[in-house]
Formats: sequence, structure tokens, C-alpha cells
Amino acid sequence: KQFSSVIIGLSAFILVILVSSSIYIVDETKQVFVTRFGKIVGEPINSNAEGESEAGLYFRIPFIDQIHSFEKRYLEWDGDPEEVATRSKVMIEINTYARWRINDAKIFYKAVRNEDQAKTRLDDLLDGAARTVIAAHDLVEVIRSTQREAAQPVTENSDETQTDLEPFTK
Repeated sequence: KQFSSVIIGLSAFILVILVSSSIYIVDETKQVFVTRFGKIVGEPINSNAEGESEAGLYFRIPFIDQIHSFEKRYLEWDGDPEEVATRSKVMIEINTYARWRINDAKIFYKAVRNEDQAKTRLDDLLDGAARTVIAAHDLVEVIRSTQREAAQPVTENSDETQTDLEPFTK
């Protein structure tokens, strides 16, 4: 009798563990997808930008399926302050800042796997781009007292230094 109650108790414990590990919650501020043995299974949950939320309870196969959750809202990236020389060789201190968002969780996962890796890639890209633009202009062109349109470098030949700026277009 005591042996059967131990077996029943152990079975109930294992059943509770299996059920609790098979349920996951999708928050409305996250976009989530499931991988099974490293391969993406199905479409991301809660990834549409139209505002229609798919948040709620979902089920997965315990210990086989992995849940990957990414922020749906805008994220911040803040670069380290650094000194950069302008074209006229004047050293100025700049602090770069960007806001970004994950539009497609599948592509994001395949490219960088997680938000920390993405921030590392942004460090390399944005700090380098800021240095390149600052180095291509004189101090009076870099510092202005009036608001101006966002600009991007004109690239005619990728080997040459980028010196001209033109407004961003979509």
C-alpha cells in the first residue's frame, strides 16, 4: 500500500512538471516563435504590426521545443562617448544614440540570435558610420543650431571616402 502511494505521488509530480513545462505565455509586448531541434516551427506569434494581439497561453512539446521571445516595442541603443577628428582635424566628443525595432523575428533570429548580439553589431556599425560622417565634414558643418533633415552618405564608389550627404528616402 505504501509503495503504490509513492508511485501515485511520483506520477502526479511528473505529470505536473510535464504540464507546467508545456505551457507558455505570450505577452502582448513580445513576439515569440518556437524552434524544434534548432529549426523554426510555424510562424511567429504576435508579430503582426497592425496592432492585433495574439497574446495568451500556448502549448509546446516539453524539453523538445524551445521558445524564443523578442521585444516588439522600440529598443534603445546608446553608444559609448568617443573623441573623433573632423575633416579640419578638430577633436570633438560624440555620443551616438539610436532607436530600433525587430520587424521580423525569424530573420532576426537567423541573423543574430538575440538582442545582445544585435547590440554588439549595432556598436560596430553605428559607431563606425558616425566616425566616417564626422571625419568627412568640418566642425561648422557638423555642429548646427538649426534642425535639419536626417541625412545619409552618398555612395558612388564604396572604396572612396564618403563626403556628400543626401536626405534619407524610403
